[in-house]
Amino acid sequence: MKKNIVVDIDKCIEKLYIAHVKFRTARNIFNQVKQAKIDSILFVSAIYGIPFSSREMAYMFIDSALRDLKGIIKKLHKIDKYIEKNDPPRYVLFHQHIIEVITVLDELCGSKDTDIDHYIVVTEKALDKLRELNSRLSIYFVK
Repeated sequence: MKKNIVVDIDKCIEKLYIAHVKFRTARNIFNQVKQAKIDSILFVSAIYGIPFSSREMAYMFIDSALRDLKGIIKKLHKIDKYIEKNDPPRYVLFHQHIIEVITVLDELCGSKDTDIDHYIVVTEKALDKLRELNSRLSIYFVK
């Protein structure tokens, strides 16, 4: 085998964790804006001539995290196809787990839910599933 599946899954876990942190950062920004009477980022940026609100920054984090999720989905599809082509017995073992994670992330990307906590909970569950998949894969694939 030429490709190291375990390392690729590790990279997906890292990217998913980063996306999860971006969602949490956006939630923290939204909470700070709710508690504060004045948007300090908007105030400071307006002084310098480029008004930019905290909410816009939070939405940038969310957009970035969603782009990360799309990249993870593509990578997981490639891993699934690679295992199918090069190792059919292990494909039978791991295909369902990979598709399960892809489905969860795909639903999250297509979601129109405005509750940021939903994104955080779903990415935590996807992280757990990917970590479990990685531990199972590491038994079968040598690093």
